[in-house]
Amino acid sequence: MEFFVTTVIAAISMVAGIAAYRMGRRQALKRLHYTVNRYEFLLWQDETVAARVNGHTLIYPSIYVFRLEHTGNAPIVINDFSGPVRIHFGKPAQIMVGLVQWNRPRILETSTHLEATGGDLLIKPVLLNPRDRIEVIIVVDGVPSKPFVEARIAGVEEVAYLPPRREGIQMKLDGTSLIYKTTEEWPQVPGRLDPTFFVIPAVVDPIGSLHQHVELMVDGVSVPNAHRYLVVFEAKDGRPVRRNHLDGPLSLDWPTSELKCVRAKLGDRSLSKDQMSRFLRWNQHNLEITPAPLKAGEKLSVDAIVSGPGEDVLVKNMPSIMRDVQIGRVNLKDFVDDNLASVEPLVLLSNEKAHALWWTWAPVVQRKADRMWRELQSSLKKLSHSDRR
Repeated sequence: MEFFVTTVIAAISMVAGIAAYRMGRRQALKRLHYTVNRYEFLLWQDETVAARVNGHTLIYPSIYVFRLEHTGNAPIVINDFSGPVRIHFGKPAQIMVGLVQWNRPRILETSTHLEATGGDLLIKPVLLNPRDRIEVIIVVDGVPSKPFVEARIAGVEEVAYLPPRREGIQMKLDGTSLIYKTTEEWPQVPGRLDPTFFVIPAVVDPIGSLHQHVELMVDGVSVPNAHRYLVVFEAKDGRPVRRNHLDGPLSLDWPTSELKCVRAKLGDRSLSKDQMSRFLRWNQHNLEITPAPLKAGEKLSVDAIVSGPGEDVLVKNMPSIMRDVQIGRVNLKDFVDDNLASVEPLVLLSNEKAHALWWTWAPVVQRKADRMWRELQSSLKKLSHSDRR
């Protein structure tokens, strides 16, 4: 009986706590949180590849994605600001590009004024209703200290940082055949040299239009909206591949995209232009690959840079030694939480320490609450049986 009473008291305490939380929610609350992720800007690391902004070549480019969200329940009006919101990087960093987008573009400002000064990026005061979110994408040259956001806003004690639950970049690979229209048509028995071309964006571009503001240079030549085509031919069956095994080259056409740069390796050895001519021929819209001669287990790697997404690629000729030619498109998606208000189930805690503590103990509390509820149900059943007797 004593256990039953203790359990009921604990359950009542939990209900009272939730009720107190809901009462607190009814009070006017202005609150700003932000999170930030940093990525290497260039996905293709090579001494001949460089990014340039307004004629300035970036030495150590990186990209930051900030999300600033109003997580309270009362509007923050323009008059509440005593100045702009400041994203501070520090002097070692030079801000090259800053772009803004909203979570509700149809009802919010489509363009928010940004101003760079020193190592800071300033966002002008703007009306923020509950759950309004500003996303700022910033290209920085240099190695800054840990950036942070600060603002002087009436009713807001601080702009609190929340570490993202997940970091890094997720790469999703979508594979399709360039020969067959459906997966059911794909050959069950592969050929000796069935290649897969992997298409990878040359830069991290979370908004899909950053390449309009940053110029990518390859061997000193500008490559707009650059994508990388990578394929490896390997004699896997333990037999060499000779030229007489091929009845022609593998020929690819890009009717609208343009080939800007092609390189090749035989094993780990980079091939010179004269050596490449044994395996490759190419012009602005066509690439021919003759993957022979190859010793058993030897690899021929071909690396091409295309201006444009390269989605118009077509197979014009395929040697009979191949059964299929596939293409794997790599789509990048940054792993920052879309909605800061979704980082916890009941309360969004107001500082970093409390937030970390919540996520440390919340699962433990949840398990104890579930166990307590099961014990309460069991006690009620036992009490019901004893009353019947």
